[in-house]
Amino acid sequence: MNLYYICDIGFSKNENEIYTTRGNINALERFSGYFDKIYIICRNRKTVVNDGGIKLGCKYNMFILEDIKISDGITFFKKNHKNKRTIKNILKNCNQNDIVIGLGLNGSVGLRIANNLHLKTIGYIGGSGILSAKKEFQLDHSFSQLVKNLIIHYYQKKLVKSADYMQYVSPYLKEEYSTFQPALISSSVLIENITKEIVKQRKNKVNTYTIGIVGFLSEMKGTSFAIELLESLPPEWNLKIVGRGDIDHYMSVAQEHSVANRVKLLGQLKTEKQIFDFLDGVDIYIQPSVSEGLPRATIEAMSRGCPVIANQVGGLVDIVDKENLFPINDISGYADRILQISKDPGLLEKMQNHSFEVAAQFENDIIQNRYDKFWKEIIYGK
Repeated sequence: MNLYYICDIGFSKNENEIYTTRGNINALERFSGYFDKIYIICRNRKTVVNDGGIKLGCKYNMFILEDIKISDGITFFKKNHKNKRTIKNILKNCNQNDIVIGLGLNGSVGLRIANNLHLKTIGYIGGSGILSAKKEFQLDHSFSQLVKNLIIHYYQKKLVKSADYMQYVSPYLKEEYSTFQPALISSSVLIENITKEIVKQRKNKVNTYTIGIVGFLSEMKGTSFAIELLESLPPEWNLKIVGRGDIDHYMSVAQEHSVANRVKLLGQLKTEKQIFDFLDGVDIYIQPSVSEGLPRATIEAMSRGCPVIANQVGGLVDIVDKENLFPINDISGYADRILQISKDPGLLEKMQNHSFEVAAQFENDIIQNRYDKFWKEIIYGK
C-alpha cells in the first residue's frame, strides 16, 4: 500500500535526493510505517536544501509540480491547470487501496481528482486562510494579499468537502473548516525526553533578560513589533530571533528605533539541538504573530520551560494562559507583562510550570497513540 502526499511547498529534489524540513519529517514519521512507498507531489522548493534540509530515505519519491503564485494572475490559472493534469496522470496509476493526503492549494486539487478515482482521501488544515486575510489586511491594507488569502480559504473549503477524513492542528480550525467526517485534531510536533529537571534548571539560571523568537522574519510573524517592543523595556533587555528572512531589513528597523545594539538576528539554525540550546538561553518567549495555526516553535519553547506571551490568535489561545494573550500590536501590554514577570518569581514559576504541563501533552508517545488510532481506523476500519 502506497501514500500520495500532495502539498504546495516544503520539499526539494536535488540530484535524485529528496530533502525536507524538520517539521515535515516529524509529520511523515507519524504514519510512514503503514506504507510501502510514499510519493511526494509538490513544487521543488530549492531553498529547503540550503536551509539544512533533511534527506529522506529510499521509501520516498517525488513528482515536481509547476511553481505557481496566486499573484501571477492569468499565469497562475494556466500553471494550476497544468498541475491538475500532472496530478491526475500520477493518481491514475494508483492501486485502489492507496491513500491520498492533501494540503494546501495543490492538495485541494488532488483530493478532488482522487474522489473521482474512488481513492481514500485525507485532508490536512494547518492554518486559516480567512483569518490570515482579515489580519493581514488590517496590518498593511494590501488588496492583492487579501485576494490571495481569500483564494487560499476557498481552496481549503474545497479540500474539506473532498476529504473522507480530516486532520486539524488545532480545535479552532475544525470549527472554522467543519466536517462531519472522522477527524484527528493533533499537531505532529515531536517532543521527547521532557522532564521537570528542565524547569528546575531554568529556575536556577541567572536571568539574562533575553526575549526569544523562532520563526521566519516577517510582519506576519511580528518581527517589527518585537523590535519596537524593546523601546518600551529597560536597556538590559535584548531580543534574539532564530529564522530565515531579510536580516538587513530588520536590522535597519532596529537602527531606526535605536535598539540595534540589543537585537541579534541569528539566521537559520539547522539542528534540533541548536534550537533547544537557543531556547534554554531565553528568559521569555514571545509569539507576536498576526495569524497562526498551532506554532511548533511555541510548543518547543514550552518544552524547555520558557514562559510564553503571545498574540490572541489561532491555536495560541489553546496553549497560552488567557492573562498572557494580547491583542495584535499591543506593545504596552507585552511590555507591562514582561516587566511584571521579571519582578515576580512566583508568577515566573507559575508560567514555567504551565509551559511544562502544556508541552507534556505533546510528548511523542501521547501524540503517536492518537495518530495510530486515527490511521488504524482509516486503513483497517477499527
